[in-house]
Amino acid sequence: MVYFINKLKKEVGIYYQMKYQVILWDMDGTLIDTSAGLFQSLKQAFLGLGMPEPSPELLKIFIGPPVSYIFKNYIGADEQTTQKAVQLFRSDYQASGIYNSVVYEGLVPLIEKMRENKMLIGVATLKPDSSAKWLLDYLKIDHLIDACQGSDDIKNITKAQTIEHCLERLGVSDKSKVVLIGDTSVDAAGAKEAGVDFIGVEYGCGGLKKAEKEKLGAAYIAADIADLEKFIFE
Repeated sequence: MVYFINKLKKEVGIYYQMKYQVILWDMDGTLIDTSAGLFQSLKQAFLGLGMPEPSPELLKIFIGPPVSYIFKNYIGADEQTTQKAVQLFRSDYQASGIYNSVVYEGLVPLIEKMRENKMLIGVATLKPDSSAKWLLDYLKIDHLIDACQGSDDIKNITKAQTIEHCLERLGVSDKSKVVLIGDTSVDAAGAKEAGVDFIGVEYGCGGLKKAEKEKLGAAYIAADIADLEKFIFE
């Protein structure tokens, strides 16, 4: 009996010593590499609008924020053109683009390790809620995720709101040991607004660099998944 009590105390002690107890993942470019399918469907949207094919640099801007936001704020499209662009994009993406997605290699074992260490795992994404949950199921990682919050439930939802609502779904009110892992400045800003820590990743599509740590207010910028694991568990 003494052995089991001491073992329990040790496990509980380790749990409370962990840097983070709740891990929230951004989806596109952080948890899942969706770039091939997104770029394919975006090109079809531009083609359908009679616009020139977007450059690789422009395509990368679409990773993370809603398609409508980029068309309005970066392309300068009016409301009617933006809505048509979204329809063209979603039509192609749901038909084929969404299938060109893969979980970043090495993340499944890392998330399994997190769960073994009693961490709660959430996904906070600006991707439509239905698409996000479908992808988790399609890629067979839904069983590793405790809660997923996308952008369907609330009109004009912000990154910070996806974080807040994901925490509500997880039943978490104390943000002191919550971190969002993401690959863009949008993720960093959302984490700051929501009052949680942010870890950036260089391996994603967002182009974050370690040198931006202070500027972004990040707890850390991980070069790769091994580096990410080391920081979380050190």
